[in-house]
Amino acid sequence: GCEVEAVAVSGFFDMELTDGQSKTLASQLKPVVEKHGLQWLQAEAGYCARVALVVKRACPRLKVSFDCRGVLPEEAVMGGSSSARVAALERMEFQILHQSDFVIFVAHAMQAHYIAKYGLLKDAMIVPCCIRENSIRESIKCQEVKCGLPEDGRPVLGYLGSMAVWQCSEEMVALFGELHRRYPEIFFAVFTPKADQPKAKTLFETYGILSGSYTIAELACEQVPSVLTRLNAGMMLRLDSAVNRVASPTKFGEMIAAGVPVVATDCIGDYSSDVTK
Repeated sequence: GCEVEAVAVSGFFDMELTDGQSKTLASQLKPVVEKHGLQWLQAEAGYCARVALVVKRACPRLKVSFDCRGVLPEEAVMGGSSSARVAALERMEFQILHQSDFVIFVAHAMQAHYIAKYGLLKDAMIVPCCIRENSIRESIKCQEVKCGLPEDGRPVLGYLGSMAVWQCSEEMVALFGELHRRYPEIFFAVFTPKADQPKAKTLFETYGILSGSYTIAELACEQVPSVLTRLNAGMMLRLDSAVNRVASPTKFGEMIAAGVPVVATDCIGDYSSDVTK
């Protein structure tokens, strides 16, 4: 493994960094760069890249690679942020994209989004969120996880992820409800973080799905492969929005690697066109 330097910083998610905050960040992180003789900083997502560019200004020979994982302003809009915060995120995003030495996008659709929005013509590498197929297979062999799944042979339709609005959680459970009325033998499995489980339970109750026909649970990363093998199909629904059009959901790759058919909509990054093909 790599050596880790833990540095506590303040104002990480502030809309704007003041000159004082920037100077403090530079004074905290410049010694780490010099200690290890770093030539590149790999910055995952926007807020980390903003910090990396502050350090770059203090260390002019340092290069920054921006690993772009999502469209921050559009995510903020969907999350209900103020127009001031959205505007600040757009300024930050523009600065990061133009000042970074190298850019990594998770989808061709993401690159096209930034070309259209900012006229960004910089060379970039496309690296989808991915998994190691061998690790999935080995995990399946090593561990069996039940997590409330039925043992009576009923078909299981499953979902893994958060219940965020852009994940179409309500639309998904509404579909589950319609399927439940038509095919009561289907069992539904939602694996989501504990914080999202009350919302999931409320949705199942709202759409009239009986308690013996579903499970809601949280999974550790190492449990995912084993659970996937119990699914007859996985769900991945998305609305047509900028957030979804540029996405690269890791769960899609995990399901495919585990041999699980995926029921997918349009507007899921590059994956929807792959499904169509």
